Amino acid sequence: MKFRVLAVLLAVPLWACADKPGDPGAASGPASTAIGVAETPLLLASRVTLCLATPPLLGPGAIASAVVPFKGGSEEPSGWELFKKNVADACGPPYVAQPRYDFLQ
Repeated sequence: MKFRVLAVLLAVPLWACADKPGDPGAASGPASTAIGVAETPLLLASRVTLCLATPPLLGPGAIASAVVPFKGGSEEPSGWELFKKNVADACGPPYVAQPRYDFLQ
């Protein structure tokens, strides 16, 4: 009996290494679909809140940088460019949650 347990314990890592690994961050299957469906309303609620809060919070800084430019000159983007990028990031896609397991890497 002990020999069988030892054989299984030695063979399982070999079987795991023989299979071609997939993308560790991508999820697939019915469980990941269910997680995506459950997370999508939460994602949309946080997106709407963040999209509404971003322009009033970043607007004064963009206006101030238009009046007094950054020290770096052309090396750094202007306040207006940062404002547009951050508003696009806050209000843009993705609008559907895609379950990913990047924390496992």
